[in-house]
Amino acid sequence: MTRQWKSGELEIVACDCCGHRKSSGVYRRPDGLDVVRCLECGLHFLNPRPVAAALERLYDATYFANGSGTVG
Repeated sequence: MTRQWKSGELEIVACDCCGHRKSSGVYRRPDGLDVVRCLECGLHFLNPRPVAAALERLYDATYFANGSGTVG
């Protein structure tokens, strides 16, 4: 499923590894999110990325349940 992101659901972030703010685009995922590469340390990450509230909607309890109904 391709999800359309609203501007309020995304946040621009610095690199989680080194805190550098400059990056270059690597590719766009099918859901429209951009994978970027930090120009300082080379870490690849989403930027902008979904805010915590948007992630909670994507990864609800059913995401983690397998066919037997157990969580794991």
